[in-house]
Amino acid sequence: MKFEPKPLNMLPEPIVDKNFLNQEEHKNLCDLLLSDGKFPIYYNSSVGYDGDKDFYFVHNIFTAERGWVGDQSAIELIRPILNKFDIKALIRIKINFYSKTEKLVKHSQHTDFNFECKSALFYVNDNDGYTSFSDETKIPSKANTLVHFNSQIPHHSTNCTDKDLRCTINFNYF
Repeated sequence: MKFEPKPLNMLPEPIVDKNFLNQEEHKNLCDLLLSDGKFPIYYNSSVGYDGDKDFYFVHNIFTAERGWVGDQSAIELIRPILNKFDIKALIRIKINFYSKTEKLVKHSQHTDFNFECKSALFYVNDNDGYTSFSDETKIPSKANTLVHFNSQIPHHSTNCTDKDLRCTINFNYF
């Protein structure tokens, strides 16, 4: 079943889709992304805006400027997610990895881009992290859940304290 997105101005709040992938698709994605040493990740010095003190790790899959740049096995494993979207043009796909800390860290509030587009955030694993939106809507990191939202809604992420890492996949598209 394809997700039928509403026009951007009709998405005043996030839409949550639970159990987005079938069990096998989700397991295969977890096996690649959450296994020791199987998947390359890269340090990024700020989560929200330049100047914040929070870091995370990322793996870019697609950028509008360069096209498909990510690990080929990851591209194939996220294809079932993409197949459920009505995409006219991709802007970016990136996989985020937030390290475990003793205290839950709320990252700086941001928008993904300075123009209106669609965003979707796929939660790879269960953990005590979350995404919070400007209206105080809080979406917990529940594995195999996808959240659709207008990219212009200010939001922030967190790390986690109960798992080794929090992993999400961020999609931006028209």
